[in-house]
Amino acid sequence: MYSVAIGAVALLAVTLAARGTGAAPVPSGDAAVPCSGTEMTRYHVHAHLEVDVRGTRRTLPANIGVRSSCLFWLHTHDDTGLVHVEADVADSYTLGQFFNVWGEPLSSDDVLGERAAAGEEVRVLVNGERYSGDPRTVPLVAHEQIVVQLGPPFPTPQSFTFPPGT
Repeated sequence: MYSVAIGAVALLAVTLAARGTGAAPVPSGDAAVPCSGTEMTRYHVHAHLEVDVRGTRRTLPANIGVRSSCLFWLHTHDDTGLVHVEADVADSYTLGQFFNVWGEPLSSDDVLGERAAAGEEVRVLVNGERYSGDPRTVPLVAHEQIVVQLGPPFPTPQSFTFPPGT
């Protein structure tokens, strides 16, 4: 019993320390996204993400998934919406995993902590086509243009051109 309590306190201390010190947080749930000391190049693709909440475009912050001691395989470098998938293994990485790394909620009725009210809905577009499944399951593959919107209103997505070499 005593060792279980010590283990729980140690896990809580590690989790709290990781939140405030720039140390690598422990991924939870369906995140399971590894974190490495350097960029991985074996599997390297980019997707673009736009998020609109009630007609207001939200900027994805620079350095989502970037910590002083690690770089999550799903991350951003700037605030353009370009999501980097830089992994040691080719796998099926998802929008839900990216939102977990970001630390923001995403579901069929919640975007960035904003819940859909009566008459509102969450819509997801992938390359201009409506995605009918769970928004968390949208795959992050090369040059996908993903738009997540909570509304109405539902603004026209921005056009995005992937930089050369991405």
